[in-house]
Amino acid sequence: MTDFFKPKPPPPPGNVRIIKTKATEMDFAWDPPPRPASLPNSEMYIHGYEISYQVEDAQPKRRLLDGFTTSFNIRGLGPGMNVRDIQVKARSEGGWGVGSLPPIAGRSSSAPPGQVEWIEVDELEAFSAALSWSKPSIENGAPIQNYKVQVYQPGVPGSATEMETGSSGTSYIVWALKPGTAYMFTVCAHNQAGWGQWVSLPAYGLTLAAPPNEPTDLCILATTVDSVMLSWKMPFGNGAAVTGYEVVYEDERTKQCSTMLEAEGLSGTPEMALYPDEYRCVVGNLPSGSLLFQMQVRARNLAGWSSFSQPPITATTSGKLVGWGLNSAGQLGWDELATPNQFGNVDHMFDQVVSMVACGGGHTAVVSNGQVFTWGLNDSGQLGRFAGEYDVMRGLIDIKGYMAIQTGCLVHSTNSEIFMYPKIDITRQDGEKDYLGSLGPVEKTSGTCIAVACGSKHTLVLTDLGEIFAFGDGRQGVLGQGDETSWSMPKLLDYLANPGFFVDQIWCGDLYCACTVMHGQALTWGSGGSGQLGHFSTANEYFPRKVEHLKDERIVSIACGFRHTIFVTDKHEAYSCGEGSDGQLGHGSYSSLLFPHHIQVTHMTEKVAVSVAVCC
Repeated sequence: MTDFFKPKPPPPPGNVRIIKTKATEMDFAWDPPPRPASLPNSEMYIHGYEISYQVEDAQPKRRLLDGFTTSFNIRGLGPGMNVRDIQVKARSEGGWGVGSLPPIAGRSSSAPPGQVEWIEVDELEAFSAALSWSKPSIENGAPIQNYKVQVYQPGVPGSATEMETGSSGTSYIVWALKPGTAYMFTVCAHNQAGWGQWVSLPAYGLTLAAPPNEPTDLCILATTVDSVMLSWKMPFGNGAAVTGYEVVYEDERTKQCSTMLEAEGLSGTPEMALYPDEYRCVVGNLPSGSLLFQMQVRARNLAGWSSFSQPPITATTSGKLVGWGLNSAGQLGWDELATPNQFGNVDHMFDQVVSMVACGGGHTAVVSNGQVFTWGLNDSGQLGRFAGEYDVMRGLIDIKGYMAIQTGCLVHSTNSEIFMYPKIDITRQDGEKDYLGSLGPVEKTSGTCIAVACGSKHTLVLTDLGEIFAFGDGRQGVLGQGDETSWSMPKLLDYLANPGFFVDQIWCGDLYCACTVMHGQALTWGSGGSGQLGHFSTANEYFPRKVEHLKDERIVSIACGFRHTIFVTDKHEAYSCGEGSDGQLGHGSYSSLLFPHHIQVTHMTEKVAVSVAVCC
C-alpha cells in the first residue's frame, strides 16, 4: 500500500525545439511534463531540469536548471558550429525522469568571413591588371562564395569602383583601366552571411602606357595655292605624352604620301593659345590645285602609333575645281553627260586655278586669274558666248573685247569712233531652239573679273571697277536692262555704270538678282512675284532698285533662293522676304512677305549671323 502512494518520476518534457540561432549562441525551449490530475495546483510538480548536449566533437555537457525555466541558451559557440544530442529531462518528488526523445540537433549561424590576409599585383598591362590574394583563414561557418575587388586612384576622390569576381577563386583580372595611371587594389570575401572586411594592406600598381587615342575632328582651316592648313582635336595620350603626328593622303595618281610632324607643331603660336585642345599644322610644297584624297592623321607616343582618324577627308589646294551631281548638259565640265555617284576633277581640260565658282540651273561659271569661263546648258545664252545648246568645253568670256549689244543704238567701236548701227537680228540654229541676238562693237572695259553669279538661266559677272555684265534669259527684267531681251553675250548693266553705284558683290536667284554697292546699300531687280525683291510689291523690276526698307542698314551678305531672299547686316542680324509657304523665311509662319522682316533668333543669346546660304 505504501508503494502505491509513493511519487513517481515525471515523464520527459515535450516539444523540445530550437527557437533561435546566432553565430556564437543557440536558444532552445521545451514544454514541461503534464501535471498529474491528482496533484493539487498549489503544490510544485517539477523541481528542476537537466540539459545535456554536445558541441562538435567536444565532451558532452550537462546543465541543471530550476523547475520554473522552460528554455536554455547555449553560449560560447563559433559560427557554423554543430550542436547535437540535445535532451531535456525533468525532476519531481519522485526523482529524475527520462530524457526527451528523440534528441535534437542544431547549428549556430554563420558569420561573414574573416579578412583576406594579403593581395598582390601579378601583371600589369596598359588597360588591365592581374591580381591574386589569400583565402581568409576564417570562413566563420560558411564557405567562401565570392570576392569583391575595389580599385581606386590614390588621391583622387570619387575614383573608386567595385566589382565582384563571381567565384570563390583567389585571382582576377581588372579591365578598363587608364594607361600610365597609378591604382590601389583591395579585396574582401563573401559567404552566405555577408561580406568580410577589406584586406588591411592594399596592393599598388602603375599601368603601362598605350598608344594614344586616334585624333578626332580632322578638318581644313585654310588653303593656299601650294598648302593646306589642317586642324584636329588632340588625342588622349594614354599614359604618355604625344610626341608626333603623321598625316597621310593619296594624290591624284593614287600615290600614298605622308607628312611627319613633331608634337610641338604650332603649339607656341598665338592661335594655339586660343585653342589649347586643338592641334594645327600646314602640309606644304604641294602643286597648285592639288586634290588630296583619303586624308587622315594619327598620333604617336613612346608606346607606339594610334589608329588613323575617321572618317577620311578630301582636301584641295586653292583653285582646285571638282564637281558632282547632275551632268545632263555638261554642267560638271565632264565629257560624258552622265550623272556620277561621286565628285571628280574638272581639270583634264581645264587646268586653271579657280578663285570662285557659281552654279545655275544647268550651267557653271568660274573666275580664274581675272577671267570668266563657262560651260553647260546654253539654251538661253547663259554661257555668254557662241555655243550650241550645251557645251562641255570650258569657254572663255572676253569682256575686254567685242560685246553683244542691243542694236539700233549709238555705240563706241574699239577705237572709240562713234557709229550708228542699224538693228540686225541674228538667228542661230545651234540645236532644237533658235537663239536671237545682235552683234556690234562696244567700248572696252579695263576691269578684271572678280566674281560671278548664276541664276536659273542667266549669269552676272562683276569686275574690280564695280561693273556688272549680264547675259542669258532676260525674262521679267532679270538682266536689268529695262526690258525682257535675252542676251547671248555679256552686256554691261548701264544703269549701274556710274561712280555713284560702285558694285562690290552680286547674287542671283531663280529669275532675279541682287547686289550691294558702296556703304552696304542693297539693290534688287527681276522677278518680284512673291515679294522676293523686298520692294513691298509683287511687280517685276526691270532696273536695279534700292531696297528702301533696309536703307538704314549696312548689308554685308545676301542669299537668293527660288523666290525668297535673306539679307545679313553688319550687326549680324538677318532679314528675309518673299515666298514663305514652307517656312523658309524663319518667322514662325508660312506667310509670304513683300518687304524684309527681321528674323528673331529666340534660342540664341548672341547675334551670330555672318553669312547665309539659300537652296533654290
